[in-house]
Amino acid sequence: MSKRKDKEGNINPQRVFWIAILVVVVICTAYILFMYCIFPSDSEKRGQFGDMFGFIGALFSGLAFAGLIVTMLQQREDLQNQKDEIKLQRQDLEAQTEALKLQKEEIAQTNKELKEQNKTIMLQRFENTFFSMLELQQTIVNELRYELVNVEYKGRNVLSVIYKQIKNKAYVDNRLTLEDSIEKYLQCYYTYVFNGILDHYFRYLYRIIKLVDESQCLTNVEKYNYLCLLRAQLSKDELLMLFYNGLSDYGNEKFKPLIEKYALFKNIRSEFLLRHNHYELYASGAYDYSI
Repeated sequence: MSKRKDKEGNINPQRVFWIAILVVVVICTAYILFMYCIFPSDSEKRGQFGDMFGFIGALFSGLAFAGLIVTMLQQREDLQNQKDEIKLQRQDLEAQTEALKLQKEEIAQTNKELKEQNKTIMLQRFENTFFSMLELQQTIVNELRYELVNVEYKGRNVLSVIYKQIKNKAYVDNRLTLEDSIEKYLQCYYTYVFNGILDHYFRYLYRIIKLVDESQCLTNVEKYNYLCLLRAQLSKDELLMLFYNGLSDYGNEKFKPLIEKYALFKNIRSEFLLRHNHYELYASGAYDYSI
């Protein structure tokens, strides 16, 4: 039996099987025709003659064995096809996994860009509010008015005059303890400050600092840098008034911690305080910022 091969050089089991069937049919037909042609009427001689060709039985056995081989080759081909399909499926899964990985990276990149855009928008919104509040704070300062001995003081001069008055009326004997001296000063401070002249000034200044402290789009260093801009606009007398405002009942609970958190007194000069040791009433963070 000759082996037939497909275009790729592999044995085609189906073709081999049908060729084997065809050979068997041809042999059987030729044998029958041959017997009837030689012994048309003598069946006994045909039987004797047929016994001489017992090899045909062996031929059929061989053909049966060949059929078994064909079946095994067919199964082998099926197994190979299944293996190829599994390989293709695995390649498809790997391609899908890679595609999903790329999609995940794209989504992560998109989320990162959205976060950056959102932070930029939040930062722009914050800066618009912050600088608008700084302008309004300056407007509040410029609109300050205080009359003393028929003389009207305006703007930052009001803070300077009031601080001098408080300092003169709250003269502190150096023999007083630190607590007693600050208590005497604050008694005068309450009389001058919270009579409608400076209460609005301090409340709005607190709101600016609170805005920066509560901002979600800034790091601590960025918050400090923005408050440095605010601190740069405060005059010497504003810092002195703010110093004692933070020690008063109005600022001790909420304002003082923010002052110490962002070193708002970094540029204050202790010699201008009522007493030099009042400097100790604030934590070191009020004078020097640390990350």
